[in-house]
Amino acid sequence: MFQIVRVVFIWVVAVCAAGATADVLYLQNGDRISGTLGGLSNGVLWFRGEFTGPFEVPMAEVYAVTTEEEVELLFRDSLSVMGRLVLLDDRQALAAEGELKPIVLDELVTIAIPGVEIAEAPLPPEPEDQAPKKWSGSITAATAWRKGATDTFDATVGATLVRTWDDDVLTFRSEAAYGEVESLKNTQRVLGELKWQHYWSERFYGYWLGGAEHDAARQLDLRLRTSAGLGHDVIKQERRKLSLEAGIGYRREYWLEYDLVGERRARERSRDARQARLNQFINDLASLRGGQLISASFQFYQDMNALKFDNRRTSEDSVNVRLSSHFEQRVFSQSRFTSDLTYEPDIDSLSDFRVLSDLAFLTPLTEKISLRIRLDSEYDSAPGDSSAENWEHRFLTGLEYRF
Repeated sequence: MFQIVRVVFIWVVAVCAAGATADVLYLQNGDRISGTLGGLSNGVLWFRGEFTGPFEVPMAEVYAVTTEEEVELLFRDSLSVMGRLVLLDDRQALAAEGELKPIVLDELVTIAIPGVEIAEAPLPPEPEDQAPKKWSGSITAATAWRKGATDTFDATVGATLVRTWDDDVLTFRSEAAYGEVESLKNTQRVLGELKWQHYWSERFYGYWLGGAEHDAARQLDLRLRTSAGLGHDVIKQERRKLSLEAGIGYRREYWLEYDLVGERRARERSRDARQARLNQFINDLASLRGGQLISASFQFYQDMNALKFDNRRTSEDSVNVRLSSHFEQRVFSQSRFTSDLTYEPDIDSLSDFRVLSDLAFLTPLTEKISLRIRLDSEYDSAPGDSSAENWEHRFLTGLEYRF
């Protein structure tokens, strides 16, 4: 079943996004960026992507460029031509005067955009880029409802809030999930996480992470965790990002004896047993006198307490190593794929470990609202003394609002 979900997830990623209709920059490394061409001068091409500010790239890294409007080209032989840059058989070509002919980018000296001067910053920054945003975040929501042979309802909401300074980033993330099957609760999950990062240089930083989680369906009453370590932004580009982290953490967990279904059944058994004991005591009252009545009453009190439902919990403590990665890639010009992977082995027993994987694909529907497809997986080699499954997968489709 998990393999089927993965195939469906990859297929949806491949068909959800639409292509761009602006100028397009093709790089030698395979990247494709839609936006607006600013020009070429002194071996440097200027461009502004739809989701980036102005940037420059050496012509040695450019594979091809296509433009929506005509531009003026100046070649090394002093030939000047007006036309549109296009692709011909996956190669750079020029459409001019009704003809289509291949050209060599190395022979280009200048690309001038009519009405735009080629300068160090040919494309003015967008107004919203004039002051960097200190606060940002997102709100996500996903729900599923079914009415028929089996009535089901599932809902998940989440929020992320980010505060940035010159050298620090503070991120708060929370999520809550609730589900029912035939009006009986089968999902109850709440988590919160706070992360602080302090950058010593452009790419190296230290971090602290703390969080709490409750997942009654997995018999997890409470998990408290904290960790600290070092991180490095290996790749820090507009279209691609990769961060690696390593640190030491502490975790304390409280595990329940019953999950949501088991708890419901155990409560029913406790209620029936207490009712039966009450009926027995009432029937015996007529034949009890004096000391017998006192003794029977005391025994009845003890029995009722013993039959009372108690979802006993056990606790565990562990010190672990935390190894984590975050990868982000722009795809189809406007969409985004993210992957978060965390491995947490216990220091005193490496056979006890947790693996967390979070894959997400976002494609914009409007300027601030995106379709979000997510596959969240968790593996716990030893989920306490509970009977919870080692693997848990959650496949979600919903909307994300960014601000």
